[in-house]
Amino acid sequence: VNHATGYNVRIGLDGEEIPSNQLENLNSKISTQGTTFYVQSTANYFNSTRTEYYMSSIYGPTTTFVKLKAPTFGEQPFSNNQLVWNMEGTFTPAYEVYDGNETLLGSATNGKAFDISNLPGGTSYVFRVKAVGDGQLYDNVQYIDSELSDSITVYKLATPEVRLENGKYVWDAVASATS
Repeated sequence: VNHATGYNVRIGLDGEEIPSNQLENLNSKISTQGTTFYVQSTANYFNSTRTEYYMSSIYGPTTTFVKLKAPTFGEQPFSNNQLVWNMEGTFTPAYEVYDGNETLLGSATNGKAFDISNLPGGTSYVFRVKAVGDGQLYDNVQYIDSELSDSITVYKLATPEVRLENGKYVWDAVASATS
C-alpha cells in the first residue's frame, strides 16, 4: 500500500496477532476449516512538507483460505497398476505424487489415482501424495496445498530378462519373486 510503513496481520478480526518475522510462513497458520486473515497497513507520519499526515488503516479481511486435507490410503491402495487414494471434501484438486518427501514422480488431475506401471522395477518406492490447490477463488475461498499424506511403501519387482537357450525360453530369478 502506498505510504505504508508496515503491516499488522491477525488471524480473525479479534484473533492472534502474527509477529512480523512469521509473515513469510502464513501457510502454517491456515486450517482445514478455513482461515481469514485481517490486514492493517500502518503509518504514523507527516510527508516532507508537513501538508499530509499518513495514518494506519482499519483491519480489512482477506480471502478465506482453506488448507486441503492430506489424502489417505484405503485398504486397497493399489489397483491395476494404479496407486489409489481417498480425498475428503467437495473440492477436487490436482495431486502430486512423491517418492519420499522430496522426489516428485508426477501428478494426477481430475482423479484419485496415479499410474505406476512405468516406474522402473527392482527398487522400493515410498509413496506420498499431496492435494494441490489451484490458486483460483471459489465463492471467496482459496484452497491451498495439503501436507504430504502418510507414506505407503511398495517394492516393485524387477522385470526378468528372457532369453532363448537350447530352444527354450529361460530367465534368471528376480529378487523377491515367489514362483
